[in-house]
Amino acid sequence: METELTQRPEQVFADERRACYLDPMILLKLGYLKIKNKDQKLVPFQLNEVQLQLLEVIKKQRILKKPVRICILKGRQFGISTMSEAIIFALASQRPYINSLIMADNEDGANYLFEMCKLYHDELAREYHHLAPEKKVSNEKKLEFAGMLSQVIIDTAKNVDAGRKYTFHAAHLSEVARFKDFDQSLLSLMQSIPDRPETFCLLETTANGENAFCNFWNRIVQLWNADPDTCDWVPLFLSWKDHKEYSRPFKNIADQNQFISSLSKKEREIMEEHKLTHEQMNWRRHSLVNKCGGDETKFKQEYPLTAEEAFITSGKRVFKEFMTKPQERNIVKPRFRGNVELVNGVPIFIPDDLGDVMFFRMPQRGHMYTIGVDSSEGSIGNDYSCAQVIDRTTWEQVAVLHGSIDPEILGTKCAILGRYFNYALVAPESNFHGIVTLRALANLGYPNICKRMKLTMVDNGNYEEGEDIGWVTNTKTKSVILSDLKEALREASVIIHDQATLSEIKHYSVLEERESGIPRYGGAGGFNDDRVIALCIAMHYAKELPEYQRADVDEQPRYHLRTKTGYG
Repeated sequence: METELTQRPEQVFADERRACYLDPMILLKLGYLKIKNKDQKLVPFQLNEVQLQLLEVIKKQRILKKPVRICILKGRQFGISTMSEAIIFALASQRPYINSLIMADNEDGANYLFEMCKLYHDELAREYHHLAPEKKVSNEKKLEFAGMLSQVIIDTAKNVDAGRKYTFHAAHLSEVARFKDFDQSLLSLMQSIPDRPETFCLLETTANGENAFCNFWNRIVQLWNADPDTCDWVPLFLSWKDHKEYSRPFKNIADQNQFISSLSKKEREIMEEHKLTHEQMNWRRHSLVNKCGGDETKFKQEYPLTAEEAFITSGKRVFKEFMTKPQERNIVKPRFRGNVELVNGVPIFIPDDLGDVMFFRMPQRGHMYTIGVDSSEGSIGNDYSCAQVIDRTTWEQVAVLHGSIDPEILGTKCAILGRYFNYALVAPESNFHGIVTLRALANLGYPNICKRMKLTMVDNGNYEEGEDIGWVTNTKTKSVILSDLKEALREASVIIHDQATLSEIKHYSVLEERESGIPRYGGAGGFNDDRVIALCIAMHYAKELPEYQRADVDEQPRYHLRTKTGYG
């Protein structure tokens, strides 16, 4: 049997061609391709640390026999476009019948990426001619390979229907946050890529504010976190701290010591939180001043440490970072998840991984609770319904009910949940869909519904002051409850445990400044606001409850494990 050393060159070439056909990524992994580096030299393409992160994600999707769909949010100059073009070229050059697409936000960007693809071919043909198919067409719009019937096509986001012309097997969309119409461009393209293994779609970009891409990113992150198996897209955030190039060495020990002594309190907090070295902090300070004009917002957008930083905009967030940052240390996973149901007339917690209620603390004797309720239409695809439970003794968020729940059913669920939490004060809205929830609570005879003062015209034309049930949400009252939550966050007098609630708080923004002077509020960046509104209402009524001493008792194990019922 011939050994590798005695094999004929033709056999070696054939083996290499077969290996690259089975896994075109070999061209990237083993340095077959060449690139122009930042020193203006032509060098073998060697994957850096952030590119290796992307390759690992691709590997996992291919092992799982899933279509490769990856959305990459990143900082500047990570080489992700370079790697994406290498993947596009490798697939089209090593496998027949591959249609691939390169799309950028403008013509200059598209041409730059396309020239990169042509360079891969020219240098591969020069050094490894047996792996470089002959070019049939090579012009400004297309690179087609003879005999392979494979091609690489370029287009720009100006053509929102670019993806409709062909069936594509691989696509790279660059700087998608700057696309003219991101939603329409992606919609057109995704109808053209089969949902089959070994098909690729890579979206990559730096952030560009809270726009359509931001909505898409936040949506797939939520889907991925809820259940990766049901989400086609893998969200991949690449931080500058993972890129070894973003580190600035010191001239000498004296220079380093001077830098360390000059670190501000904020810089030390950033360094500690993200486990950064002094060299990385030196690069950060230098780049902040010299590349971003000292503007922290611009720096975070161009070189984010977290995905959330990438989408930061100035002046729009209702709850500023100094209000929300301290709450991050309070975030924990729910202790239990399930539903509260009546069993023989008694409210019992029944564990269920798909249940509507997440519990961070169970009810305690002697404690008073408020439940703020934000109702929605209840149909899938619309806004969600939410009920937030606040412990007035500890000022903690102890439970969250959330889901696409019909407003009448929500009333029943809140009545049972209220009984479970010591007949909590339940505060539903008395307008919009909330009126249905309120009526359901009243019809069930729930005894502890929030009240508000109401003026009623009597026969003589005068007004009498009385009480009515439910909370009315309007422009005036919304300002009141937002101020209540702002004060609680500013003074750290409330404890938020739910990550989803804190995320909605962070993204609750002024969406529009109206001519009337009354702003329009809502969740920015694809986030809803139901958790925020429910929490605001719960906090507002928690302030109305009287002060009292905390009962020195343990939590009550008021849940049903199929063998025991009752309050315990």
